[in-house]
Amino acid sequence: MSNSKNIQINSLDFDTIRASLKEYLKEQDTFKDYDFEGSGMSVLLDLLAYHSYQQGFYNNMVANEMFLDSAIKRDSIVSHAKTLGYTPRSVRSAKATVDVTFGSTAGLSSTLPIGSKFNSVSGNRSFQFINTASSTINLDAITVGSGATAHISNLEITEGILSQSAFIVDNSNVNQKFIIPDDDVDTTTINVTVQTSATDNSGRTDSWVEAPADTLDIEATTKCYFLEQNRDGKYEVVFGDGVVGLKPRSGSLVTITYLRSTGADANFLSNFIYGSGTNTITTTSLASGGSTAESNASIRFNAPRQFASQNRAVTSDDYVSLILSQFGNIRSAFVFGGEDANPPQYGRVLISLVDTNGFDLSDQQKREISDYVSSKSVIGVSPLIVAPDITYLTFATRIFYDEKVLTTSQTNLLSNVRTTVKNYVDRTVGVFNGDMIRSKLSAQIDATDDSIIGSVTTIGMQKRVTPFLNAFQSYQVRFNNPIEHPHDGHMPVFSSTEFTVKESDGTTYENSFIDDDGSGILRLKYRNSAGQVETIRSNVGTINYAAGIATITSIRIMSLSATNIDYLLFGAPLSISSNAYAERDAVLFVESNLSGVITVDGLSEASRLSGLLVDSTVSSYVATDASTTTQVATTGTGQLTTTPTTTTTTTTTTAGPSTPLPTGAEIASAAPTLPSVQTFQDTSTSLFGSGGY
Repeated sequence: MSNSKNIQINSLDFDTIRASLKEYLKEQDTFKDYDFEGSGMSVLLDLLAYHSYQQGFYNNMVANEMFLDSAIKRDSIVSHAKTLGYTPRSVRSAKATVDVTFGSTAGLSSTLPIGSKFNSVSGNRSFQFINTASSTINLDAITVGSGATAHISNLEITEGILSQSAFIVDNSNVNQKFIIPDDDVDTTTINVTVQTSATDNSGRTDSWVEAPADTLDIEATTKCYFLEQNRDGKYEVVFGDGVVGLKPRSGSLVTITYLRSTGADANFLSNFIYGSGTNTITTTSLASGGSTAESNASIRFNAPRQFASQNRAVTSDDYVSLILSQFGNIRSAFVFGGEDANPPQYGRVLISLVDTNGFDLSDQQKREISDYVSSKSVIGVSPLIVAPDITYLTFATRIFYDEKVLTTSQTNLLSNVRTTVKNYVDRTVGVFNGDMIRSKLSAQIDATDDSIIGSVTTIGMQKRVTPFLNAFQSYQVRFNNPIEHPHDGHMPVFSSTEFTVKESDGTTYENSFIDDDGSGILRLKYRNSAGQVETIRSNVGTINYAAGIATITSIRIMSLSATNIDYLLFGAPLSISSNAYAERDAVLFVESNLSGVITVDGLSEASRLSGLLVDSTVSSYVATDASTTTQVATTGTGQLTTTPTTTTTTTTTTAGPSTPLPTGAEIASAAPTLPSVQTFQDTSTSLFGSGGY
């Protein structure tokens, strides 16, 4: 008999397992001279291989579920998080702040009771908001000189439907659970009361609090509860055992009140109705802060970091983990000590946050976050939430393709390339330390379709600055990345949108803007009534191209030319030899859903070789005539794009927007010097007007 007992077990491939079993049996004297390719033996080998394959796969999946990093099933991830003392974040309700003026005092009490309903409508959906705390109704004058009016100022209302679940305690049932039946519960709104019995109201008004993270603070008589998420994704209230937390008596009536929330769907609502009378609701802070339940990926990220922080904020990582685990509408956070600020702010910790929607946080949200981390931070350290330093990016991609290899329409090709760019930037930027790497973007563009021979992408940078009106003020515009500037004397690469300026001699100039002279000096110019560009001041600051910093000194802005924005827009092209980096509290942001932010055009190989250089118009895009727009430059790097007018500067034609912007000017990073082609851009409306290359 053969002494070979070897069998290969290092593969889960079916064919490999089958071959290994076959070789093993061939070595056994019992099966000597058997025909292993015969139908009967072949079936048995298939059965053995299939069983081994199935068992190996199953064991592999089981092993994966044993670790937080590799677990896939939600209940496994939640279970691992529970061992770290982490409860996944539930849906969060949006909150708004309103002023309520009552049209009549008839029937009003002195307070607005908890649960008063405020309604709002968005599209075809209705949303309900309630006040989660009673509020005193004032009967004084709202403004000086006005009569007494019943009103409430700064009332916080929370989105959701008030719901309730009740349970009778049975301590003889060791498996009794107090499970909240709704999946859309906002756990921050949970209120638990325990009364003596269903017929005895004693204790009905005593709210039990969620147990603190430190069990040393919990005594045997502490009225608290623990909150967990079970394997079905529902939240469960767990009471103490009489040693750590008070244990309710048998027969007690447990009442759990909470809000069922729609999460992020209620964000940005601003119109509310209360009651059926002539009540007036003035929104002082629109609805914000709503978010969906925590995802599996977020739990994997936050659970170990929350455990490491031990529910206290000492290091910067502690602050980040606490904020991300508690507030679902925060996409990214960056925290640094005040000693690293410029100028230093000792005794403070500075917190910079990015909302999931890319918008600035409301004052209400900032207060909530500040109060939350203050309760976790070291005594003597005050948190301060500061706005992130956002640089907006625009992309203009030109692809070169072989129409002989192209298996789809040109329309689909350009659309697919735009989707590739959008998906890449949506994944990589918009967070702290989210860099934009040119080579990785180019590789993904070229891999979009086999017909693509190559591509060129130029990147523009934009900064938004809210000016101080009617006051001489200096400004610093920091792109945090180098600006494309080949040499001194080069064409202007830095420019602003238009505004009205008033000089020290009292002269007012409309349609003013700032650009550079190509040698590091900033100039203040304006467009006169004849459309000619004239210089107001030849030196209003400096620009450091390598550092990407422009310093504007002492200008008095009276108003902005645009009617739909309240900030100045400064633009410049990113250096072609640099990636775009987001360091410290800087963030790169791409408004990828807006028209003109990501534009794509294409040039077929046949057109390039024939010299026609114009591809056919595609139906899903608007073909823009490249000869109808002028720019201040000759090579297209960072221009002030305008509608064609007579100016005192040298102009050439290039592809650009066919519709004037609200300001009469648009900043765009420039296309490289390439043959004129038709450009294709989305037809949707952009905040800055339609635009492209």
